Amino acid sequence: MILATFALLAPPALAQAAPPSPAEVTRLEDELVKLAQRNTWTGVDRTYRRLLDHGGALPPQDHYLGAQSALSRGDTLLAWYRLRRAERSDPGIDTLQREAQEAATREVTAIGERYGLVSIFVGHGAVPVLYRDAMPFAQQERDAIIAAQRIISEQRTFRGFLPVGSYAIDAVKFDVQSDGQVEGYLVVDAGDR
Repeated sequence: MILATFALLAPPALAQAAPPSPAEVTRLEDELVKLAQRNTWTGVDRTYRRLLDHGGALPPQDHYLGAQSALSRGDTLLAWYRLRRAERSDPGIDTLQREAQEAATREVTAIGERYGLVSIFVGHGAVPVLYRDAMPFAQQERDAIIAAQRIISEQRTFRGFLPVGSYAIDAVKFDVQSDGQVEGYLVVDAGDR
């Protein structure tokens, strides 16, 4: 009797989710483009994530727009990963998809030239504030610095891209440089571990 009760309360076996209908994927892709045209980047990010959840290969434009949404909030590392997906996606014969793929390749190159990969840890005894003397003029670079400042002040750690330049955390000064390849990363420790 008790065993039967538990059997009734147990969740049903997880069934494999049905693949999304082509119509639903097309609807989400159309929504993605419309949101991007209106510069509604939070909506673009949400819709892009829903497309990823459906599984299956996405065309370059979807990944490219997902990267633009990440750049809009200063998450250059996530944008770089999404741009790399766009580069590797099959554009088929669609001219628009080829253009998105080419734009992604240009942006990956630009990130490699203008940013450096950094890992920052702020331990006890150090003030978790990222400082840069002169903020860059380009909005995406400013957004990346502001996002890093917010993350460091909240979490005392950061791993991602920062624009090339001179920075400081507490008394620790460091220079972010670009190798053009996104090979290694600069490790910065401030304070005690």
